[in-house]
Amino acid sequence: MRFLIEAFDKQTDYQVSVTEIPKEHAEHIKSIMGWTTKQQGWEGYDLNQKQVQAFEKLMQISIADSRYYFQLTCNGPD
Repeated sequence: MRFLIEAFDKQTDYQVSVTEIPKEHAEHIKSIMGWTTKQQGWEGYDLNQKQVQAFEKLMQISIADSRYYFQLTCNGPD
């Protein structure tokens, strides 16, 4: 399964970036998202500020920007 963090412009709703989360972080993703069931591979989730910060810390990146809203998508089968 591929997990992607997508950033969208709040004014236009255009996608401005996509960041793939490495597969080795799958268990951390489940924890950050609070999932208790396995994902199917077609889901999308709005991320709150706390979740964005947790992903930034996990991957040692900086993506937060007040101009954007963020979503996590689950793509494809395991």
